[in-house]
Amino acid sequence: MRYTLVSLCCLVSFGGLAGCASEGDLPDIGSQQQQALPTQPDGDPGCFDDSDCGICKVCNRSTGICGNASSLTVCRASAGPCDPAERCSSGTCPANTLSSTSVVCRAGGECNPAENCTGTSAACPADRFTSSGVACTSDSNACTTDACNGAGSCAHTTVTCPGDTNPCTDTTCSPTTGCGNTNKPDSPAFACNDNLPCTLGDVCVGGTCRGTPRVCDDTSVCTTDSCNPSTGACVFTPVANTPAVSCNDGSNCTNGDVCVGGTCSGTGTVCPDDGNQCTTSMCGGSGGGACSNVALPAGTLCNADNDLCTDRDSCVGTTCTAGTRRNCDDGNPCTADSCNPLNGVCVNTPTSEGGACSDGNACTTGDVCTAGVCTPGTPASCDDNNSCTVDACNTSTGCTHDSRPPSTSCDDGNVCTTSDTCQANGSCSGDQIDCDDMDPGTADSCQAGTCIHSTSPGGDGGTSADGAIDPGNSDGGTTPADEAAGCGCRTNPRSGLSGSGLLLGLALALAVVVRSRRRR
Repeated sequence: MRYTLVSLCCLVSFGGLAGCASEGDLPDIGSQQQQALPTQPDGDPGCFDDSDCGICKVCNRSTGICGNASSLTVCRASAGPCDPAERCSSGTCPANTLSSTSVVCRAGGECNPAENCTGTSAACPADRFTSSGVACTSDSNACTTDACNGAGSCAHTTVTCPGDTNPCTDTTCSPTTGCGNTNKPDSPAFACNDNLPCTLGDVCVGGTCRGTPRVCDDTSVCTTDSCNPSTGACVFTPVANTPAVSCNDGSNCTNGDVCVGGTCSGTGTVCPDDGNQCTTSMCGGSGGGACSNVALPAGTLCNADNDLCTDRDSCVGTTCTAGTRRNCDDGNPCTADSCNPLNGVCVNTPTSEGGACSDGNACTTGDVCTAGVCTPGTPASCDDNNSCTVDACNTSTGCTHDSRPPSTSCDDGNVCTTSDTCQANGSCSGDQIDCDDMDPGTADSCQAGTCIHSTSPGGDGGTSADGAIDPGNSDGGTTPADEAAGCGCRTNPRSGLSGSGLLLGLALALAVVVRSRRRR
C-alpha cells in the first residue's frame, strides 16, 4: 500500500499510528515497506477497507475488524429478467438461483399474453402474440369487427356489408344497428327494372321497383288482346268463328262482315268490266259504295292494234296507244327482214345470192352473199412497197403502215445507192455510189449499179444535163443543167498539169478510148 499525504501528516502531528487508522494506509518510513496488519482477536490480520474483508464483509476501520455486510447489500448482480440479484446473508453470498415459472418476466396485454420465467434460464422467453382473428375488446361500433391482428394489437376492421340486390335501396351501416338498407327517394324518380316484361317505365316507389302495365289493344273486335309475361310481346288471339261475331271492316264495298281467323272481312261487291284495257272497274272511290271505272297508271301495257309486231303498247289516260314497230334487222345484208304480225316473230329470209356485201372485216375485199350469209372475199393487200413501214391490217379500220425506227436498214430500190436507212419521215434513202474516175475527159455515171465513164469525139469530156457527153463544153466541166439535175457523177476540171500529171492523164484517157472501142 502507498502512504498518502494525509498519512504522513498524521505521523508528523501525532507521532504514532493510532490517530491515522481511518486513512486505511500504513506509513512507509525509510524503505516504504508495508508494516504488518494488526492482529484481530481471532488471529486474523486486521483490515483497513472493505476490500480486505471479501464479499459480504465490511471493515471497521477504527478497530481493523471485518464485520458482516448489511442484508441489503447485493453480492451477485442479476444476469437477466429471470435471474434475481443475490444479497448478503450472515456475511455470506447465497447460491445463485433463477426465478421460477410462476414469475412474470414480461407484462402482457389483451392480444399479447404475459411471459413467465422458465426456471432454467436467466432470459425471458420470446414475446408471443395472440393469433389473428381471436376476438378482443369491442369498440362498441356495430360497423367494425374486433379481433387481434396477430401482432399484439386489437384491430377494429370496418365491416363489408353484403350487396343489395334491390335497385331501389342503398346498402348502409349504422354504428348502433350495423348493416341495413335505405330506400332511394321517390323524387326525383330512379329508373329501375322490375323484371316484368309486361310493364313499362319502371321507377322506384317506396323502395320497390314498379312499372306501368303494357297496353295491348289492336282495336279489333275479332281478337282477344293480352301481354306475354315471358317475352313482353302483345298477343292477339282470334275470337272463335262460331258463332259468327259481327264486325265492320271499314269498307263500303263489302257486305255481311264477320270475324274470320281474327280478321274482319265481308263479301266484296262485284263491279262489271267496261271492256277497256286502260281502265279497271272498282267499287268505292269517289262513289262511296258504288262501282266506277278508274284509269290504270300511265304506262300500263296493253294491245292497241292487235299487231304483235309493235312493242310496248301502253295506256295514256284511258286510251291504249300503239308502241314502237319491232326492229327485225339482223344486221345481215344477205337477208330480207320482216315481222309476222300474228305471233310477233322476226323472219329473216336469204336474198341477193351472189350479190356484194360486207362481212364487217375491213381486211377482206369482194365479199358476196351465199345462202343468206355474207362470205368473206379476198384478203386485202396492205404492202405499200416501202421497206421503212410495217404493213398490217386491222379488221375494223383496214390497212395500217407504222414507220420503222430511224436508221433501220432498208432498200430504196436504187442499185446506185449504198447504206440505205429509214428516215424520220418514213422514207428509205442511201448514199450515191461515187463513180468519179478523176478523169476530166470522161463523163462519169452509175447505171444499174455499175459506174460508166463515157467519152465523146471532139469533146472534152463534159456531160450534158442527161448525162451524155457534152462536146460544146470545152473545159470538161459540167453544164449548169448538169448541176441542176443533181447527177451523182461529175468531172473535176483541172488546169496547169505538170509533166507527171499530164502523162498520167494521157494514160487514163487512152485506157478509156480502148475500153470504149472494145464495147463498140
